[in-house]
Amino acid sequence: MNMRTQMFCSLASVVWLAGTVTAQVVAAPPLFQLANVKGSCEVKRPAQEAREQAINRKAYPFGTSVFTGLGGKAVVMIDAGPEVASASAMLAENTEVHIDRNPEIASNSVMRLITGSTEVFAETDTPAHVLAVDTANFVVNNFTGRATLSLKEDSEFQTVEINVVKGGVALEGDQFAIPAMRAGSRFTIETTPDRSLSRITCIKGEVDVALQNGSEEPLSFPARPGAIIKIWRQFAPVGGRQIVAVFAVGPDGKRPECYAFAVGLPGIVSVDTAEETAAAAAAGDFDDAAAAFSAFADDNAAPDGGKSSEEVDQAYKELFGDLF
Repeated sequence: MNMRTQMFCSLASVVWLAGTVTAQVVAAPPLFQLANVKGSCEVKRPAQEAREQAINRKAYPFGTSVFTGLGGKAVVMIDAGPEVASASAMLAENTEVHIDRNPEIASNSVMRLITGSTEVFAETDTPAHVLAVDTANFVVNNFTGRATLSLKEDSEFQTVEINVVKGGVALEGDQFAIPAMRAGSRFTIETTPDRSLSRITCIKGEVDVALQNGSEEPLSFPARPGAIIKIWRQFAPVGGRQIVAVFAVGPDGKRPECYAFAVGLPGIVSVDTAEETAAAAAAGDFDDAAAAFSAFADDNAAPDGGKSSEEVDQAYKELFGDLF
């Protein structure tokens, strides 16, 4: 074999190897697949307007939405890579989810639950953020074991029920978090469409709920069956700063936590002024409690009510002190 022939063979080998590597890269499966597809189940890929019938065991790209109809079911399989524990989510009938890549960590996935129910399965050593289930108002992650989430929506509330069957989860929302929700815990979280009110109810189990209070150390509220946490949110008419009032009461109704604070400013800025809210909420009249919370802004400090900006500022200073 002469020198020219040897060079040709070597070049051909390099080209063949490069083609093999390219084929392997192209053939690498996306990070989620649909399995156990049954009944009515459709997908809508990114940049496509029309839905198509889902194919069992087929891999789909991130940005795909999955829809199950009456009698439809499917399992979303998450593969974060070799030597990483996997997670999966079984979609019940009449469920819609959107599955995407975590923009910060490409190996992690985010499944937005838009409506319906899903049951998440994860191994005990699954990394905390391999799969996060996102709703419009909070995120659930740190799945270990088995947990179910169901979401329904009407004109008054978006209601999500979380039930931890085995293992545990973590939950994080606006002004509240549940760092460790363990097996046997069951909660409902109701949020109004404008997110001005959230109502967290403990149905089963015992967990500590972290409630923001304007300080670096949030309030840890021990939630027990029958405990209710109400969070009101309102924007100041001047400056637009968000004002938050929190009312948390145990099943016995005794010694409720009730306070208000301005987001972005340190410290609890109102306790005494929340007494009216606390009294109404303790009596179970949450509509009156919400009205008591918003009265100072709507009736006394609203610019369209004839108050000057100086009077508005003074009204808020009386409520929240010099921190406002």
